[in-house]
Amino acid sequence: MPARQPGRLSEGFKDPDVLRKFLSDRGRIRSRPVTHLTRRQQRQTARAAENARETALLPHASR
Repeated sequence: MPARQPGRLSEGFKDPDVLRKFLSDRGRIRSRPVTHLTRRQQRQTARAAENARETALLPHASR
């Protein structure tokens, strides 16, 4: 599924459109079986999502 792999994005958090593909409609990061990412890519995606949330490019997960 990944059109652009998060591992290839050195500043991936600056592109919220790419990160939204890996987030659910509630803003939570999708699991590895759903996104078909490796462990390393999943960690990089999580780190990029955290950075994007801190810079207000993505919303925090809603309950």
